[in-house]
Amino acid sequence: MASSDFEKLLELYIGNPDVFDYAYVNCPEYKKFFDSLSVDIQNKFRRAHAALRVSNGAYKFQEGIFHVATFGLSYGAKKLFNRNKKSKKELIVEMVESEEFIGFFKALNNKGE
Repeated sequence: MASSDFEKLLELYIGNPDVFDYAYVNCPEYKKFFDSLSVDIQNKFRRAHAALRVSNGAYKFQEGIFHVATFGLSYGAKKLFNRNKKSKKELIVEMVESEEFIGFFKALNNKGE
C-alpha cells in the first residue's frame, strides 16, 4: 500500500470523529491500535475531533437557517433526494464491522509487535 493511501485510510478511520466514536467502542482491534499511539498523538486526534464537531455544528446551524428561509422547501427537497440512501450511522456501522476494516487494524497491530 502506498503511503498516501495509508494516510488517507488513517484520516478516514481515525480522523473522523463519528467513525472514531463507534469503532473505539465496538472494534477491539481499533481500540488496541489507538491505545498504542503515544499520548501526544492521541491528544492531537482528540483536539481535531473537537474542532470537526464544532464545524459540523456550525454547518447544521447554517443549514437550518436556510430551511427556515425557504419555508421548509429545501428540507423537503433534501429528504426527497436522500430517501433511499443509507444514513451516515448505517454506513459507519457497516464499514467498522467489515472484514477489511478489522483486518486493516489487525495487520497494524501485528506489525507493531
